[in-house]
Amino acid sequence: PMRPLPKFTLPKREPDLRLPYQENPSPMFKGDFSTSGPMVRWRTGVLDARGSQITMPGLGRLNEVAFGFQQELNDRLVLQATANAIKLNMAYFTTQSFNFSGALVYRAQDHLWFTAFGSVSAGGFPNLSPYGYGRTMGFDITDRFSLELGVQRYYDSTTGRWETRPIVMPGYRFNNGFKLELDVGPILYEVIRSIVIDHKDRGGGPTIRPNMPGFR
Repeated sequence: PMRPLPKFTLPKREPDLRLPYQENPSPMFKGDFSTSGPMVRWRTGVLDARGSQITMPGLGRLNEVAFGFQQELNDRLVLQATANAIKLNMAYFTTQSFNFSGALVYRAQDHLWFTAFGSVSAGGFPNLSPYGYGRTMGFDITDRFSLELGVQRYYDSTTGRWETRPIVMPGYRFNNGFKLELDVGPILYEVIRSIVIDHKDRGGGPTIRPNMPGFR
């Protein structure tokens, strides 16, 4: 199982928390909404929140509420924390999960930063990892492209063991400031591991070519 990294983003400088609004006017999605924004601001930090309800036709509804906290400890050190709750209501069962994540980000230079993070989760979602932590190093390749490398460890509740996975997360920054990031480290790990395992499963050592007349 691949564990997604905790997502930490700087809160946007938007107006205060907006009232919930319906995202889709279709009767099928009646009651769906999304809202987000800062609740409290101070000179060196912010507390923001978001909430949403999403209807999945034929499956059920997904509700989420989350709070984010950010505090600048000094010019280069930032503390971030998020807490969220997700509830899935389906035709035959209901399940929910709770997650708390924290990160300490140190920006050594304008284009170089280091992050240490950890998370604790609980709930009834399948393959939910209760504990995880890791560290990364990120740097800007250009004004738009960035790369973050590191390692994460998490507890696999299905096997009862701690697993280690690499983090390889390229990012692209759009004109509007939005940054798209994707961690491909677990995928690369599985590809490399499958190649190594397949190679080992072939068994045997070097094959000695039999003598064949007329062939040298």
